[in-house]
Amino acid sequence: MEINKLDGELDILISYTAEPTITLRGEVDFRNMERVREAICSLAERGQASINVDLKELVFMDSTGVSALVDAARSIVPKGAEVRLVSPSAQLVKMLNNSGFSAIFKCPETGGSASTVACPVKREIQDVVEFEAPSKPEMISYIRAKVTEFACSMPFNPDEIDDIRLAVGEASSNAMRHGSNPEWNYIGVRMERHADCIRIFISDKGRGFNPDAVRAPAVGDLIEGGRGILFMRSIMDEVKFHFTNPGTQVELVKNVMMS
Repeated sequence: MEINKLDGELDILISYTAEPTITLRGEVDFRNMERVREAICSLAERGQASINVDLKELVFMDSTGVSALVDAARSIVPKGAEVRLVSPSAQLVKMLNNSGFSAIFKCPETGGSASTVACPVKREIQDVVEFEAPSKPEMISYIRAKVTEFACSMPFNPDEIDDIRLAVGEASSNAMRHGSNPEWNYIGVRMERHADCIRIFISDKGRGFNPDAVRAPAVGDLIEGGRGILFMRSIMDEVKFHFTNPGTQVELVKNVMMS
């Protein structure tokens, strides 16, 4: 077994057996997704027809990680190889389904969720936590963790917590990559607890952009950009963009649901 330690967030373990297996441990995002693609393609170059990607120990994967998996799986088809996902999370299956890529990995359709209704609207703020983090790649995990910790104090189920973590990761990554400003190179985070929802604000001081001008990828379309916004809008109850001149603030809302 070969262990490829990429950074503090991800280990890749490659087992060269009859059906080689790549095990991902930790987090996959824009910092290391290229290495995941390379690991899959390198096994295909060795003539392996079936490559298992074991995700039991995967903690987090964002839209760039999904793109890396899909791109690698598609690129090895001409070599007569295929990728099989082992123990993908319900959220990852949902992301693949929403993107139109589930058939590539023969993922099952996600089952329907339990019947829920929104709590009565009560907009008063019960608690607020604010902080700033340097706009550096290694801080994205920290932002995700802090917001997840705050959300876990509210009555969300594990799937909803995963949705919040993914949306915050996408918004924070966008702020870091596209919202940098030499005079203020920080990401602002504000978390509000309401009786009926959590509101999260991710802010930067960059030049800003028009989210409506970002083309939403078509189903099965593997293009750069746009997929993160698509995922945010598909898993959160509200996604709003506020422009502060300079800067952009992304507002994410997840409603508290009750059976």
